[in-house]
Amino acid sequence: MPMQAEQWFQQAEVAPLIEERTDHYLVLRELAFISIKLRGGRFEVKRRDADFGPAVFGSRVNGRLALWRKWGFAVTGEGATSPPDHHWATVDKERHLRKYSVGSAGVLSAVDPKTFPEQGCTIELTRLKVRGAEWWSVGFEAFGPDEAQLQGTLKCVAALAFDLGDHPEFRREDSFDYPEWLSIQQPACSA
Repeated sequence: MPMQAEQWFQQAEVAPLIEERTDHYLVLRELAFISIKLRGGRFEVKRRDADFGPAVFGSRVNGRLALWRKWGFAVTGEGATSPPDHHWATVDKERHLRKYSVGSAGVLSAVDPKTFPEQGCTIELTRLKVRGAEWWSVGFEAFGPDEAQLQGTLKCVAALAFDLGDHPEFRREDSFDYPEWLSIQQPACSA
């Protein structure tokens, strides 16, 4: 991960939560709108409900904006924490997580990442390792009861985050949803 990205991310008023974990993703090359993940005894499915296309935040940030819906449940027994076969990609992650809450007057405030405000947005800077190669990513995830406000919340938090200081350039051509990115990383199976 570039030092510039780490330094930019550390400039928040509340220290980020840092966690390490391993996720296993089912690689579905032709279905980039579906993400299936196994992580520490949980099975999660995400579906992209909307792709809003490129979004611009400030003068040096351009990325993809999409709406994803998630379902998950606990799994137990053999295979609850490891991928069942070669169709899955194992991704080791070191996640640095910040969280912002949106108050009743629409005011943004940094909060402890372990808290669960009703409406807000998380920012994640992640070091990734898949198939022996190292990568890094930045992601924003807005949450709240009113789906119509999610995009506005995300854009406000992103603008705030990108005003914190010098950050790397984020370009649209480097912006992927996880399923699309994983299909690029996972070689096609040969018969």
